[in-house]
Amino acid sequence: MPIVRKTIVQKGAMQTYNIYYESALTFHLLPMEEINRAKSVLIQIFTGNSSRTMIEKLIRETRVFFPNAVIAGTTTAGEISDQKLTNHKTLISITTFKKTRLASFSVDAVTPENSYEAGRILAQKLVKKDTELLILYTEGLYVNADDFLEGVTEEAPGLTVCGGVAADNGKFFETFVLHDDKLLSRGAVGIALNGKHLNVQTGFMSDWEAVGPEMKITRAVKNRVYEINGKNAADFYRYYLGEHFIEKLPESGFEISLTFERQGCSINRNAVALSSDGALVFTGNVPEGSLCKFGYLDRNKIASESFCGMKMFDDTHIESFFIFSGMGRKKFLKEISAKQVELFADAASVSGFFGYGEFVHKEGKNCLQNQSCSVIGLSEGKKSSETESVCMIFHDREGCEIQRALAHLVTTTNRELEEKEKQLKTLLSYLPAGVIYFDNDLQITLYNDMAINQLGIDEQSEEAMDLNRLEEGWIVTLFKETLLHNESIAGGALIETAEGKKHYLRIKTVPIEQDGKVIGAMALIQTEGKM
Repeated sequence: MPIVRKTIVQKGAMQTYNIYYESALTFHLLPMEEINRAKSVLIQIFTGNSSRTMIEKLIRETRVFFPNAVIAGTTTAGEISDQKLTNHKTLISITTFKKTRLASFSVDAVTPENSYEAGRILAQKLVKKDTELLILYTEGLYVNADDFLEGVTEEAPGLTVCGGVAADNGKFFETFVLHDDKLLSRGAVGIALNGKHLNVQTGFMSDWEAVGPEMKITRAVKNRVYEINGKNAADFYRYYLGEHFIEKLPESGFEISLTFERQGCSINRNAVALSSDGALVFTGNVPEGSLCKFGYLDRNKIASESFCGMKMFDDTHIESFFIFSGMGRKKFLKEISAKQVELFADAASVSGFFGYGEFVHKEGKNCLQNQSCSVIGLSEGKKSSETESVCMIFHDREGCEIQRALAHLVTTTNRELEEKEKQLKTLLSYLPAGVIYFDNDLQITLYNDMAINQLGIDEQSEEAMDLNRLEEGWIVTLFKETLLHNESIAGGALIETAEGKKHYLRIKTVPIEQDGKVIGAMALIQTEGKM
């Protein structure tokens, strides 16, 4: 049976009800009279079911039960409801307001060419002097969400924007946005929240780490990249990340991003297709001339950090959170992503979805991101310090196949720069972990200083490069097992330094093959919590 969660807040303030739809009977579990008495009602529908027939039926039923509500929503790659992350479900999130006024507008027949103008039109229709927040949902395959947002920003500079790009569970076949009684496969919808009593707080989590050589986009048009460093973009990706990366698009494209700076914002874009004209197609615009690096979602970094004292929302008593997150976070961060959502669900009701992009407001600017997490905290109450800081310590125990692609990246860079050892050392020094390469005899062939320090190796010793002589026998065993079984292995233990301090050492290995044979391995090393 569906479960309704209602946020417990001061009487008369905004409230949110979350419920999973199964049939028209679902609505009878809601306090419909109470909801319909509210000054304004916003119903957001997030569905992992891309059936046009089902969604149109749901829209009709919703309108019958809530005739005066603003209805909007999108298809998804996962739904977020309080402390629950789901797939292929239909979440109905109903938020009632006592003082805030709502307005909505949608545009249809949007193409990549007219997306900018469509954004301008939507903002002209919706944004007023007292608009505090604009929620946007754009279709995920035809609308250029980057250009659309630029059009909105042109008409409403500085306005806080949130929302996301529709998805269809990674199929890239057909996505929808919905508005009132309309279901749009080439459109976008906006909801303006108006009124001085609405308190809006924004938060943002990225967790991407840049790695590898800096590269320049030498030929690109919007979200199509033709050349990187003067070379064919697809061949460039093959060279650094391996043929399997291109073969497995779009799925593999969400594992590793292209990261670059634009107007003071750090942007991530994911490759999702190889077009017939040879271009790599990305989830958002990649401006020609941009200086980029590869990026990946660093599970180890996130798992080893403590999310204590998070101050994003300490100044306001939050009554509802809206969360919009990239599809890849749910797939690759898994339980870590769920734990991050729980931080907010412990304080107030949470609703949102995983999509093909998310609109982020940070430091007064709006941008389209991929694989980040945008958090909006809302209330109609007075500002206070009632919201407590949240704390999470979570240790990841699951391996990550992405390390193989990273191993290929660094290995290729090594071969490319074998005559430039100093440059290669510099490259490895920027990696977010200790790194060593070793051959089948456990002789170190390449390393960065962080790894040597972590393993307690004396570089001046004649036997420094021989891993067989490490005092920590479990590390030697882990390395040998990696070579013997040709598989990635992770392990860790509490060790004591020469100064008598203890820390937890984590090691993850990735075997390296050449012509079908194991020729050595790479180890990523991290330390946690000195005691």
